[in-house]
Amino acid sequence: KKHTFIVGVKCHLNHYVQPTGPTGYVYRKQFIAETPQQFIGFTLGYEYHFKDINPYVSPYFLFNSQYAKMKTKYRTAENTTNGLLIDSWTQGPYIALENTVGLGLSVKLNERFSLNQSGGIGASFFQHQETSRWDFEPMFQWRAGISVKLN
Repeated sequence: KKHTFIVGVKCHLNHYVQPTGPTGYVYRKQFIAETPQQFIGFTLGYEYHFKDINPYVSPYFLFNSQYAKMKTKYRTAENTTNGLLIDSWTQGPYIALENTVGLGLSVKLNERFSLNQSGGIGASFFQHQETSRWDFEPMFQWRAGISVKLN
C-alpha cells in the first residue's frame, strides 16, 4: 500500500515559443509537436507514500521519467516592420528524456480515485536525432492529476 508504480501516456501541448536569449536555457519552451506521433510521449514513475496525515491525505516521494520525440522551434528577437518576432528555424526531431525527483500530496476522493499534486527537480536530456549529440538542462516540474486504483 505504500508503493505506487506509474505507467502512462504523455501529451505535449504546443504553446507560444519563447524568444531565445540570455536565459541560459537552450530548450526551455522551445519544443513543438508537428505530427500526431510527436504529440504523444510516455511516462514511467514510482511513488513511495509516507505515513498518512489523516485517512484522506497522503504525502509521498516520487521519481518520474518522461519520454518524448519532437522538434524545437526557435524565435529571434529581431523585429519586423509591424513589430512581430520572426520564426528563425526548426530543428530536430529530438528525443527528450525528463527525470524528476520530488514530493507530493495525494487526496483520496473515494476508494478508487485520488487527486495528486507534486513538484520536483531533475534533469532533462536531449538527443538530436540527425547529429546524435546529447545536451542537458536542469529542470523544475509541477504536475497535478487524478489517480485511478486498478485493484
